[in-house]
Amino acid sequence: MTIPVIDLHEDVTTHYLLHGAGQPLGPLDLDLPGREADIPKWSRGGVRVVFASIFPGTPTLVRRGGGYDPGFLMRRSPESPFEHFRLTHVLAKQYGIKLIESGADAEEVIRSGGLGFVVHIEGADAIEYVDDLELLYRLGLRSLGLTWNYGNRWAASCYSKKDYGLTADGEELVREANRLGIIIDLAHASPNAALEAAEASRKPVIVSHAGVKAVKDHPRNVGDDVIEAVRKSGGVVGVSVAVSPFVGDSIEGALEHLMYLIDHFGPDVAAIGTDFHGLLGLPPVRGLEAVDKLPQLLGRLAEMGYNDSVIEAVAYRNALRVLRKVLG
Repeated sequence: MTIPVIDLHEDVTTHYLLHGAGQPLGPLDLDLPGREADIPKWSRGGVRVVFASIFPGTPTLVRRGGGYDPGFLMRRSPESPFEHFRLTHVLAKQYGIKLIESGADAEEVIRSGGLGFVVHIEGADAIEYVDDLELLYRLGLRSLGLTWNYGNRWAASCYSKKDYGLTADGEELVREANRLGIIIDLAHASPNAALEAAEASRKPVIVSHAGVKAVKDHPRNVGDDVIEAVRKSGGVVGVSVAVSPFVGDSIEGALEHLMYLIDHFGPDVAAIGTDFHGLLGLPPVRGLEAVDKLPQLLGRLAEMGYNDSVIEAVAYRNALRVLRKVLG
């Protein structure tokens, strides 16, 4: 029997809005060779809930050093996130995907063997005023990343030249998310911003997709102090098992990150956040080239001696706990 999986991060709508983002493009219910995730692959991988990320970035050329390279700018344009929201609802309607609005919704999808999306925004750059959060909640938003790779008015990012942490506006945004029942995601946040947001939140926080800095030193990976703050909040750290710069170039590297979390912080903090559809040309992790390879990853945990209870916690129970506590 395939273990259910909650994947804390996939850029589903970006795949379509970037016309495939380098992968084969077609209807979501087609099992396209070379595509990292689609409905048949989610089914084979046991994936029942996907945090479907809305990425409000504009593809363009950005300054790097003395020149310009392909990248993204975070424009505060309402058209970009609106189109992501529209497309998320279109996909849900077209393919019978449940838009998760509560913990009970997630439980039902897992119990029935269906498929659900948790609507997530990757980078609060898309939000102009705190009051806007309630409008986005009504559109289905249930998870919010404070930053992407640029600092903003809410928080510093892991690539900010100065780690100014969580701003006063950012603290207000965290409180409003708590009130509404929106998960706060610390992926991409600076160390100070992550620690201060975890402290400010009265509900569990998550790191949806990253690696462990103690295993592989990378600006996007999180240190033990952040992991402990997330653990104390009742939250989870989703390991980006598919992102080679974060976890290494093979399935063994991804395993190291999960094992570190389990062995040093207990079985209740580790989760999975693949970042499929958001790799954008990065070399794949060998053995985890697509989402239907996740059962092999979980099988490797069993081979390493972890029991069924721990593996189920990593696969979905830890993330489900957060959905219940925050969404209600």
